Amino acid sequence: ISAGATIINDISGLKSDPEMAGFIAGAGCSTVLMATERAPGDVYEIDEIHRALQGSLHICHEHGIPLGKVIIDPAIGYWPARLERLGERAHKPYGEKAYPTATFFDLRILAELGRLKGLNHPICVGISRKTFVGKVLDLPDPADRLVGSLAATAIAVLNGASVVRTHDVPETLQAIRVAEAIRDAGGME
Repeated sequence: ISAGATIINDISGLKSDPEMAGFIAGAGCSTVLMATERAPGDVYEIDEIHRALQGSLHICHEHGIPLGKVIIDPAIGYWPARLERLGERAHKPYGEKAYPTATFFDLRILAELGRLKGLNHPICVGISRKTFVGKVLDLPDPADRLVGSLAATAIAVLNGASVVRTHDVPETLQAIRVAEAIRDAGGME
């Protein structure tokens, strides 16, 4: 903040450092709060994510953080706490293709992202080059995941994401513009 930053990304959703909420309130900066109960990324069902984010928003309210400066993040990714909870099971979401459990839940979070719109905060997703894209497309090298990342980004925008973290800004911006045009033409919210 002293160097000029205007936003803090807290992967603990204000649940790890007891001084963070007060610091953010005092600094008057914006914040991205990731869905967390006890450890970053430990929640993976959309209802758990919703509850975790509600808890973080309650902490914001208690500390006087203006809710207009809060962005929520559903915690897409292969987080160690999530992997520990999930173990090595596999799900078969469709057809005969079996995905690792964490991949299945990342796909489901994106599919159900619209359910977080009821929290009335901008939704941020970080899906660029993520492991789930590599698992679906059998692309172990993150550098090869651009097209899959763009597809996932378009779906995320259609389902309610309004902030996107990406490695590939020009390409992602094109995908977002097309997704927004489709959404707007179809009367989708």
